[in-house]
Amino acid sequence: MPVGDCVFRIGVFDGSSAEFSHSRPDADARYVIGHSIAAKDWYAFQPAIPAAQLENVKDNAASSRSIEFQLRETPWPIYKLKVSLLFEQTSVPSLRVAINNKSGVYYPEPKLDYRMGDTTAAFDPVYSNADVVAAFPGSFLHQGLNTITLQAVEEAVETIPDAGFTYDAVELDRVEGKSVDSDNSTRIEPTVFFRKHEGGVAELVNVTIRSRDEISAEGTVSLLLGGQTYKKTIGVSRDFGEARITFEVNEFPPHSVAKVTWQTGVTNVDAEQEIAPQKKWTLFMVPHIHLDVGFTDYQAKVAARQARVIDEAMEFVSKHPDFRFSMDGEWCLEQFMSTRSAADRDRLITALQKQQLFVPAEFANLLTGFPTAETLIRSLYPGANFSRKYNTPFNYANITDVPSYSWSYASILAAAGIKDLAAAANNHRAPVLIQGRLNENSPFWWRAP
Repeated sequence: MPVGDCVFRIGVFDGSSAEFSHSRPDADARYVIGHSIAAKDWYAFQPAIPAAQLENVKDNAASSRSIEFQLRETPWPIYKLKVSLLFEQTSVPSLRVAINNKSGVYYPEPKLDYRMGDTTAAFDPVYSNADVVAAFPGSFLHQGLNTITLQAVEEAVETIPDAGFTYDAVELDRVEGKSVDSDNSTRIEPTVFFRKHEGGVAELVNVTIRSRDEISAEGTVSLLLGGQTYKKTIGVSRDFGEARITFEVNEFPPHSVAKVTWQTGVTNVDAEQEIAPQKKWTLFMVPHIHLDVGFTDYQAKVAARQARVIDEAMEFVSKHPDFRFSMDGEWCLEQFMSTRSAADRDRLITALQKQQLFVPAEFANLLTGFPTAETLIRSLYPGANFSRKYNTPFNYANITDVPSYSWSYASILAAAGIKDLAAAANNHRAPVLIQGRLNENSPFWWRAP
C-alpha cells in the first residue's frame, strides 16, 4: 500500500498511455493493486458500450475494468478518485464508476491536448484530454478487499463505431478535511445544437448536476433563463456522480444570467451562471470519393468505379435536389466521358453547369514536391480546356490524402485564377498538427513567393 494520502495509482499523469497494454481483452479485465503490472494488465483503450446494453454486457472488449485493492485501516471520511482520460476518437462517452455496490456516472469535458503524449496526437485533430475527479464518502468502502470498476458508456441512441476512450492514469486518494470540492455543483452549458419550431428556434442547453450523495430520478430541475422558467425531472438514478438534463430554450441574448434550482431527496441546490448563446452554424457537406489509382485496385477497375460513382451521384441529385458531389480530379471526368453514351455525357455536363456536381482544376492529385513547375501548370490544362469548351466552373483545386504542398503551388493556382484549395493531407505522412496545427486556423490565406 502506498504511503501518504495516495491509496493507489495506476500509470503516470503525463498525457500518455504508453505505460499500458495496447492489446484488447476479450472479457472483464481485473487489476489487483500490488500484484498486477500496468504494462501487461491495464489496457489503454476501453471501447464504449451503449447504455441500453449496459446490463447485458459480458465477455467482450467493452466489458468493465475492475481495480481490486485492500484497505487495512478503517475507511477515511472522504476519498477522491481521479481518472485522467485521453480522447482519440470522435465521440465522448461518459465514465461509469462503480465503487463496491454503489455506482455513478460522470460526463468528461475534453479540451484539445497539445502535449503529444500518444503518437496519434501528431495526426489526430480531435486528440483531447479530460480529468474526472469524483469525491465520495468513505462509507462506500470497507476494511479489507474493495473493488472500483470503470466503464465507458455511450449514451447515444445509435451505436457509434470505435467509440471509447484511452486511459492516461487512475489514482485514489484519501482527502484531508471535510470536502474535496463543493458537495454539489451545477454546470450550465449552451450547446451548438438548435431545433426549429413553428414559433421560432430553440437552443439546446445542458444542465449537468453533480452530487456526492444519491441522485433521485424523481427529482426536479428548474432553469430560469430569458424571463422564462423551464422544468424537468432528472429521469435517472445515481448513488453519486452526475446527471445531465437537456432543455430546449427560446433564444436569449449574450450575458444572460441563467438560474438553476434542482432537488433530489433532501438536497436542494441553487446555482447561477452567466451564459451566452452559441453561434448558429450552417454546414455545407459535399461528399467526394478519393482517387487512388493502383492502390485500391487495378487501374482499369479503379477507372470503372470512378465513372460508376458519377452515375450514382447524378442519381442522388435527381432524387435529392440539394445533394452535391465533388470528384477527385479531372481524370475521373475523363473516364466517364470516354465510356458513357452521348445522353449520359450531356447529363453530366448539365449537372456541372448547374453546380450540382463539381470537378477540381487539377488532372489528379500530385505529389507537388516532385514535378517541375511546368508539370504542375500543365496538370491544370485538361480541366481548363473542359471548362472553356462546356462553360463549367474552373475555380477550385482539391488535394486529398497526398501529403505536403510545395510553396510554388499557391502561385501556380493563383496565376490560373483559382482562389481556393481544399487541402486534406494524410496526416500520417505530413502531420499538419505538428506544423502549427493548421487545421485550427482554416480557412487561411496562403502567401506564395
